[in-house]
Amino acid sequence: MKLKAEIVEHTRKGHYFLLSLYAPEIARVAEAGQFVNIRCANTLDPLLRRPFSFYSIDRDTGMIKILYEVKGRGTEILSGYQEGDFLDIMGPLGRGISVPEKGSQVILVGGGVGSAPMAALAEKLYNHDIKEICVLLGASTRDRLIPFEVFQSLGLEISAATEDGSMGYKGFVTDLLLENIERFSREKCLVYACGPKGMLRATAKICNQRKVRCIVLMDAFMACGVGACQSCVHKVRKEKGEETYVRVCTEGPHFDAREVVWE
Repeated sequence: MKLKAEIVEHTRKGHYFLLSLYAPEIARVAEAGQFVNIRCANTLDPLLRRPFSFYSIDRDTGMIKILYEVKGRGTEILSGYQEGDFLDIMGPLGRGISVPEKGSQVILVGGGVGSAPMAALAEKLYNHDIKEICVLLGASTRDRLIPFEVFQSLGLEISAATEDGSMGYKGFVTDLLLENIERFSREKCLVYACGPKGMLRATAKICNQRKVRCIVLMDAFMACGVGACQSCVHKVRKEKGEETYVRVCTEGPHFDAREVVWE
């Protein structure tokens, strides 16, 4: 659906911006793993909408939250909006993530701003009685780690890794995954990951070697967000081994890591 959503809060969170929108029609049906497309300007420049994953979804209040960083012209314009302004948004788009069976042990792996959808997923899992959740967050520096607030409010175990050692473990978040994955049962463990492609590839390799199921949330350039333009295609391998292309915006954005062809 397409609608005008009021900005209720727009604040700086370290390196990122937290955008809270009142959009009850979307909040009512949105699921973790999905996203919205936002028109960042009231003109045709920039022409294309920008996709943003849900950081938090509150059905009771009708609020959705987006955590983003300024990367280009669109997000630079977006960062200038104030509380009380309205944004033209479209969503929810993509496929939501299903809740695993009760008793599952979940590891959430996030890199940089790609960690944002892990917060919405943590909320969903916790609210469906999946309580054994380990959160592993990585970034290049301390200020590029996403806020811990959502995870802390749920009382979850959180470990951080920074490449420069400014917070937590000095190294990559996949190093933390290597340290933690052996604590979990292969049969019960399920890893969800979102972040840079190199991180996702390394996470998939670790999980494959240990025979642990892994779901990755893929990022791709999107023009329309509804599958028409096919600008966000990614190669996957089907059960019989044949390779084909899928649209991240409609068939994704989450995929079983065993299906993804890492090029």
